[in-house]
Amino acid sequence: MNNEKLATIFNVRPGEGLRTALLLIHSFFIGILLVFFKTASYALFLTKFHVENLPYVYIASAGVITVVGFIYLKLRSKVWPKFRSKFREHLSSSKLLIFTLGFFFLSVCTFYVFLKLNVSEWTA
Repeated sequence: MNNEKLATIFNVRPGEGLRTALLLIHSFFIGILLVFFKTASYALFLTKFHVENLPYVYIASAGVITVVGFIYLKLRSKVWPKFRSKFREHLSSSKLLIFTLGFFFLSVCTFYVFLKLNVSEWTA
């Protein structure tokens, strides 16, 4: 299949090919990271706690994610317009994507360090 057919199928306009490819690669690596992270976290959880507790973890995480998302939206609506007008020249999609990948990478590295140090009882 040639590039023109792929561009037509996925509605990629001229000049958007590189950006689309980079976003696809970004999404791929985020997906790989999440698969490994979740697999490891579930395995560690199940070595310390019983499987009967897992539904409570799902419910609790859904509740926490909902509350954090709500707080984020409220803060964003108040802070973002001021931030955007002040730092407009420094904001870009590529910087946001790099920051996101870096944040996930640092999160995994931090979790790994805590595992090696046995800081938490449930990771021992």
